[in-house]
Amino acid sequence: MPHLETMARVQAVIRICLKLDADTALPAEMLLMGGAHDIDSLDVLLIVTELEREFDIVITDGAMQPTDLSTVEALSLFIDGLRTAASTAGD
Repeated sequence: MPHLETMARVQAVIRICLKLDADTALPAEMLLMGGAHDIDSLDVLLIVTELEREFDIVITDGAMQPTDLSTVEALSLFIDGLRTAASTAGD
């Protein structure tokens, strides 16, 4: 399970990028690709760019797999993993 703070920030980024209002539910298990909001490649690019900015991280080419974009939870876990790796590398 991802950190609750990470999940909330990822949900906020998705809401902004997809122009969803604050009342739109984005549960952890919600499918991103093929789901209710069916994100496309341009949405992915926008979301990744905003996540990099929000979390002050760099998502390198090939680091993200399609499964990392399967659900809100999977995306949040991916971000947690990058943040953990970055903080470990800085130690």
